[in-house]
This record gives sequence, structure tokens and C-alpha cells, in this order.
Amino acid sequence: MDNFQESKPPVISTETDREEIPSVQSSTKLQVAVLMACHNRKNLTLRCLDSLRNQELPKSVSLRVVLVDDGSTDGTKAVIKEKFPEVEVIDGDGSLYWSRGMLKAWEHSIPSHFYLWLNDDIQLQPNAIAALLETYYEMGQEDAIVTGSISVGNNPKPHYGGRLFHKLTFTFQPMEAPSKPVGCHTMTGNFVLVSESCRKSIGLLDPFYVHGFADYDYGLRASKKGISIWLAPGVHGVCEDNSFQGSYRDTSLPLKERWRLLMGPKGLPPRMLWKFVRDHASHSKIIFWLAPYVKSLMGIRGRTI
Repeated sequence: MDNFQESKPPVISTETDREEIPSVQSSTKLQVAVLMACHNRKNLTLRCLDSLRNQELPKSVSLRVVLVDDGSTDGTKAVIKEKFPEVEVIDGDGSLYWSRGMLKAWEHSIPSHFYLWLNDDIQLQPNAIAALLETYYEMGQEDAIVTGSISVGNNPKPHYGGRLFHKLTFTFQPMEAPSKPVGCHTMTGNFVLVSESCRKSIGLLDPFYVHGFADYDYGLRASKKGISIWLAPGVHGVCEDNSFQGSYRDTSLPLKERWRLLMGPKGLPPRMLWKFVRDHASHSKIIFWLAPYVKSLMGIRGRTI
């Protein structure tokens, strides 16, 4: 797409020259592989799995849940095995974090008709997955991604979901939950449906990234290739409020500690930020790369990415 700098959602045609996609209500059993990664937040993970089990789905749709437990020490794996024996649990060693944990789950789940990225801190609405599938089939494009809006805490306004990419400032604008499907440039990785056709077109998450960047990068790669990304109508779940406290954006921490966190896997590791900026910024790459570090040194709580 060449209109990334605009503030409005991209205009995406729903016309397609591909063969007609079979209805989700057809007799063919559709498998949705649910991809999850977790680490030491047992209660949230169990709540998420419970909301997943209670999804209201068409009879033609089945779920296959693949979860990477990245070295949890709080008994997560044992409780999942007991309460959710249908979940396929893959062991990690604690070094995978979100991006590589999700990548490991994705590699294990191929092939499926769809792949659903799902953060383990989300409590889904009962019709959440059905809503994403409905949007996918309504848009009528085989190569497509559909994301859903997720609210945070008691705030009804979505915080996670579709994003508009402003190339001029290299910033990502959150989108409000729409009343009908709208196009976006990329998305957060909290609740995202990727078709098998899309997976074949652009591949998986980039293994270079450890924790952050991989979701935005995947969406931007899809957009550059002309693959549509749709934000489905409504709000589809709620997640915990991930506070700034204890992160590199916590300005109450000493500068040395904030800098350590900024350089760590859950911060903005320089090599990974540089790759992301190099791949997707059209100008001023050095400036966009340095900006988050300058903000941190100045004690400005904010983020460029």
C-alpha cells in the first residue's frame, strides 16, 4: 500500500479474482490452530483457556490449541495438562519470549486452515473467534488477515488491535473498534487470524525477533505484498492492564535500571529495533532508531514503536 502516511484506514477492495472461498458453514471441517505462548502467569493462562473452551463456534469449525510453555516455574504446565488435556503443550527453556514462542507454536501447527494468534492474558468474548471468521469470509479474500479489538482492564476503549502506520513520523496509531470491517496497515499480535493462504504467501513470524516487533513486522510485510488486513467489528475480549511499573518506561526507576530494561529482550534491543526501522522506514532511519533511547535518557515516558 502506498498510503501509509494517511490518517484514515486504507481503502481495500473486496473484489477478488481467486476461486470462491467455501462458506464457514460448509460441510468441510475447518481447523483453526490457536497459537499461544506463556510464562509464569498461570491464573491468566487458565482464564484464557477457559474462555477459549467456551467459544460459540459453527459446527464446521474445530480448534487445535498449541501452547508453548516457555520454562514456567509456577506449575502452569501441570495444571493445563490436568484441566485442559486437549491442549498441546510444547516446552520452552525460558529464552523464547513472545515472538519465538509463538513461532515455535506456529511451526508445530502447520498445516491448518487458519492460525489464530492469542495472548494468554486475554479473556475472550464467547463469539470472538466466530466474529473473526465471519469477517474473513465476508471480505471474500483468500489471502487475508483479520484482527480483533481487545480492551484493557475496565476501559471499554480498545487498546490492542488494528494499527495505522504513519510513514512520515514512523508511528503506529491505535484504531477504535469499528461497526463494520475496516482496513488497517498492521496490528498488535494479541488476537489475530491468519489464513493458510496468507501463511504460504509471506511465511511465519520473523525468527530474528525475540519478543517485540514481530507482530507489526508481519502486518507491514503483508501490506507491502498487497495482502489485506481487516479489523473486525466490535470488541472481542479484555486483558490485564500491563502497567508501566517495573518496565523501561517506568520513570520512577533509576536511569541505570531503565537503561538495562530498555536493552533487554522485553525492551527495545538495538539490533532488533534497527532491523525493524531499516526494513520499514522510508527515510530518517537513524533518527527513528535513536529516538527511543534519547527519550529514555531524558526520562520521557513514551515509545516510538
